[in-house]
Amino acid sequence: MDPDKALGAWMGMAAGDALGQAGKGLKPEAIRQLYKHLDTYQDVRPFIGKGVKSYRMKGLYGWQTQLALALAESMGQKKGVDAAAFGDLLVRMSVGGPEFYFGVFRRPEGVFARSVMEFASRVNPEAADFATVFGSFFPAGITPALYFGKDSATFREAVSCAGRMWSSHPWEQAGTAAAGFLVQALAREKSEYGQARLPGAGAVIGRVAEQVREFEQRYCSSPETGGPADAVSRTLLGLAARFDGSTGEELEQWIVENANSFLKQPINHAAQGQVLSLLPLAVVLVLGQTDGFDPALARSAEKGREAVKLGTLAGALAGALYGWGAMGNALKVDLVNHKEVKNRGEALLKRRAPAAGKDLIAMEMGLTRKEAEEGRKTLPKAPKKSTEPPPLTKKQLFEDLGVEWEDDPLAEIRDNPRLRRQFEKDKTRKKRDRRH
Repeated sequence: MDPDKALGAWMGMAAGDALGQAGKGLKPEAIRQLYKHLDTYQDVRPFIGKGVKSYRMKGLYGWQTQLALALAESMGQKKGVDAAAFGDLLVRMSVGGPEFYFGVFRRPEGVFARSVMEFASRVNPEAADFATVFGSFFPAGITPALYFGKDSATFREAVSCAGRMWSSHPWEQAGTAAAGFLVQALAREKSEYGQARLPGAGAVIGRVAEQVREFEQRYCSSPETGGPADAVSRTLLGLAARFDGSTGEELEQWIVENANSFLKQPINHAAQGQVLSLLPLAVVLVLGQTDGFDPALARSAEKGREAVKLGTLAGALAGALYGWGAMGNALKVDLVNHKEVKNRGEALLKRRAPAAGKDLIAMEMGLTRKEAEEGRKTLPKAPKKSTEPPPLTKKQLFEDLGVEWEDDPLAEIRDNPRLRRQFEKDKTRKKRDRRH
């Protein structure tokens, strides 16, 4: 694999993760209202409480890239995917950390946290207890794809092991593998800026679909919840057949319809958290308009909703297509910790552990603590206690007016106009006296 394209996929993954942090959970309309465009890393502090729910450090990646960093370190040390060693590293990374964080991990999904917590008690570290299809573990396919550089039996065994660690569902496993196949395929392609879309993109997607189908037949079984085991390859084949003759909007609509034909709980938007929607959407956003690395990442971030998972995958695909040299300078230098991330990516491509640099756990703990400290400074101050006396209860009000409190003390007053007028006058006087 071309070193520039391989490094582009690695750094694009981290950049897409960091860029998507500001758009996660928001609708595209809200993103336009808050940021206008999401083509650079954003400071979310002015928008906390106005759509953004929690603080995220500007330009800092989250748990998706942290997962890739941990897998890269484990693979460099063990010369491949060792589920037990990888799980042990993740458990050590999950210990400690500031309040509201899962160890060093920043805003992880619940299924990831649950899997890490139960690694220590697993009889088989490769056997996940959860059958999720949320498109959460694309980095677990991208990292082995860069380590091995090309499709092979060894790569397929490694990516199968990495996928089984996180989900027992064949769609998630095949989607994780598909991310790796796509990175390897796009690294072999040449793209010229300004083209409407990558020439022959449909054929490229079709070839990847066939690789995924072979993977499904070898490693995946029918899901216990029903449905075909080959839903991912069928999705990619359907996308390939439509890609060259459809607009981006038409493809996104088809992605939703296709995903809903397999899912029991339908989705309404392609950027929602499902492997059958996020995977083809990333392909459309990157290959549907070959206008460069940065615009492809911006399109994924501006989709909102699952912008982090989508951006992580789209960044890797764009990096594989365009190369590290094509990434804009701002996305490079403003990526927090970019030198260490780049160093570890270069070591991964050479199939070894980083020769120098910070300890992974200490490095990520420092970044997480820094983000937590900055986040505490952004919290709104507690309102001052009011000096106004508490309002009188109805019982106190009637006792002050000399009216006996009953279950329905207003009954007599409502029936007597003179008493009702007097009651209103006395109530007004009492309120005026309290103000004075």
